Amino acid sequence: MDITIFTDTPFGDDAAMKDFLFSNSQAHSLVAKTLEGLGTVINSQPISDMRSEKDWLLVHNEIHQEELAALGITQQSVDLSEVDLKDEAQYIEWMQQHAFMHQYVNDALGLV
Repeated sequence: MDITIFTDTPFGDDAAMKDFLFSNSQAHSLVAKTLEGLGTVINSQPISDMRSEKDWLLVHNEIHQEELAALGITQQSVDLSEVDLKDEAQYIEWMQQHAFMHQYVNDALGLV
């Protein structure tokens, strides 16, 4: 699932953010299922609802780290839990870094 389309999710747009959260959760589920098919089980808890931004960011970052570790990458250059999504500049940079990480994992797994 191509999550890069959400790189331009408008800052402060609640409806667009809900779309992003749903699609992001679906993308992570696809990666988890693909990895499971290859013999590696990772955390695949649903993350489509951001009740607590801090908790969501921590869990979401852990999922990204597990995906990378499953691909043999033990160091992540970006900590996706360290951001203030209420700060527009941080939000924009985070969305771009996040999309890059999804693209990297998708490419490694041959996902479109």
